[in-house]
Amino acid sequence: MQSAGLERRGARTAVLWLGAALIAACQVRSLPARLAFWREIASYARMTRPEAERRAFLPASCDLLEWVRRETAASAVILLVTSERRPEGSAADVLYHRALVHLYPRRVLWATPSEQRVFPIWWRAVPLDDASLRATVRETGATVVLDWGLPSPPLPGRTLAFEGSAHLTFLDAERQPLAASPGGAR
Repeated sequence: MQSAGLERRGARTAVLWLGAALIAACQVRSLPARLAFWREIASYARMTRPEAERRAFLPASCDLLEWVRRETAASAVILLVTSERRPEGSAADVLYHRALVHLYPRRVLWATPSEQRVFPIWWRAVPLDDASLRATVRETGATVVLDWGLPSPPLPGRTLAFEGSAHLTFLDAERQPLAASPGGAR
C-alpha cells in the first residue's frame, strides 16, 4: 500500500518536473524578445521629452503631420492615399491613426489598394487608378489628397511636396495652401 503511494508520488513529481522544464524552455525561447523590449524601454528612459515624442511618432512622421496641419484649413477633408496591400499594422496604419488625432478637426479618410479582409476595417480598398480615386474623392467629399510613399501625386491639382516622401494635392481650384511651404515644391 505504501509503495503504491510512493509510485504515484514519483509519477506526479516527474510530471511536475517535466512541466517546469517545458515552462523554462518557453521562457528561454522568448528571452531575446523580452531583452529587446527592455532595451527599447531603457532607450526611451534616457531620451529627452522631445526626442521621445519624435520617436513615438515614427514611422508616422511628426514633421509630416505638422506640415499637413499648417498647410490645410481646419475644415479640410483629407484623403490619405497609400500603396499598402496589407495595411493592418503597417507604417501607413500608424500614419493614419496619428493623422486622425494630430490633424483634428480635419476629417481624415484612408484609401489603399488593400487585398486584406479584416474586421474592423478603417481603410477604403481602392485601386490607385485615376478613375477610382476620383470616384472616392467625390464619394467622400475630400478637398485635399495626401499621398504617402507614392512616386508622384495620384491626382492633378495644386501640389506641395514634403521631403520627396509625400505630396499634398489641393483639389479645389479656388482653394490655395495656407502658408508657403519651406523646402516644398509648388
